[in-house]
Amino acid sequence: MRGAKIVATIGPTSSSIVRLEELIKSGVDVFRLNFSHSTFDEHEKVFLNIRRAAQNVRRHPAILQDLPGPKVRVANLRTPLNLTKDSVVTITFGKFKHYGYGFSINYPSILKAIKVDDPIIIDDGLLRLKVIEKINSAIHCLVEVGGLLKPHKGVNFPTSDWKTPVLTSADKNALIFGITHDIDFVALSFIADEKSVVATKRILNKHHSQAKIIAKIERPAAVHNLDGILDVADGVMVARGDLAIETSLEKVPFLQKEIIRKANAKNVAVIVATQMLESMTEHAMPTRAEVSDVANAVLDGADALMLSAETAVGSYPAKSVRMMDHIIREAERHEKHLFIHDISKPADTRNLSEVISHAAMVSAGDLKNDKIVLFTISGKTARLLSKYRPSADILAFTPSKKTMHQLNLEWGVKPLYMDYKKDTEQMVSEAIHRLRKMKLVKRNDFLIFIIGKIPGNYANNFLIFRKII
Repeated sequence: MRGAKIVATIGPTSSSIVRLEELIKSGVDVFRLNFSHSTFDEHEKVFLNIRRAAQNVRRHPAILQDLPGPKVRVANLRTPLNLTKDSVVTITFGKFKHYGYGFSINYPSILKAIKVDDPIIIDDGLLRLKVIEKINSAIHCLVEVGGLLKPHKGVNFPTSDWKTPVLTSADKNALIFGITHDIDFVALSFIADEKSVVATKRILNKHHSQAKIIAKIERPAAVHNLDGILDVADGVMVARGDLAIETSLEKVPFLQKEIIRKANAKNVAVIVATQMLESMTEHAMPTRAEVSDVANAVLDGADALMLSAETAVGSYPAKSVRMMDHIIREAERHEKHLFIHDISKPADTRNLSEVISHAAMVSAGDLKNDKIVLFTISGKTARLLSKYRPSADILAFTPSKKTMHQLNLEWGVKPLYMDYKKDTEQMVSEAIHRLRKMKLVKRNDFLIFIIGKIPGNYANNFLIFRKII
């Protein structure tokens, strides 16, 4: 069974029921909907198609809603504009006022934070400007790296100290829409610290949503405040595109390792994203560098890897997923190269759940056992065991369909739905029956069961060892 999970972004080339079924069969665990693009009506169709496709193939992929955040973008540009090197271009706010030639952006508040000589990066680094003058509601910039400026492209100000909103009105509206469509995860873009996560939790709680929060780390401020973010978020995403622009390209590989290390230590899920198999947007095979990139993210300790343009607008969405699946499996075969983070606490500081999970992990290794079966309502035990990276597969039975969906993001966990019985032995017998029926276990297999807190069951938090006969 594959350990690291696959997140696939859905877009025009992959949103039909037939394509979604193919993606699920190819290995997608979580579908990402990017709310920086498309209308609510279009997203609603995708929600319905994902659930129909999942039902058709009898799988249970999770849905991740990615909010736009306070992303600065080119605004009010109907047709592409050619920016010539060494020319002067004007940037205004709101409706563009003609000062020669230029364009507008969508956040006027950033003007106060911009200084002369500040760099401005557009379209993920394809275009670069330098501020040479500020006049009223406009800034004049020298084009240092020219090219074709397209509508709605992202604009970055890597050296400014712009104070971004905790949650924009667009984010709040999109989040409410996502809650009404029962999202499993919500990703927060361009956050600076834990305040955005806390504000989002308030909204989720108010609307009785069980969605988990993924904090995207893509700004220097978020890197600086990473410990605080990890204390309140359910997961983080290493969003390498904007992170590279906001810091620098050469720092990203080391920031990736550090973010993963800290997330693993705090038992927080971590996704690595951006251009993992980018060439497969247009080509049937990835580059050798991309293969190495995917493998190294696995070896770094990522819980999940994400495909973006490859599955959203690419020509080979399903093939991209299958390629990522093959690379992950091969990387995980080479255990001696794994950058394992020992997250276990000193024995005298562990709580009962940690003691039980640690004992199951050690027992699986000592007994050369390849299956750990557990029962969980919230998913907490499965998440903790996942972070220990046991040599055995983790088969997690839960009576909660929401937990079943959300465990799709956890490394090495296969979530399975089952109503709980009051009697422990009945639950163990029922689990074995289902696993045999699904051909996940066979005669003479040796299973380790973790029995967590079961309502109505006096005995909680213990291990059972069982041989299949």
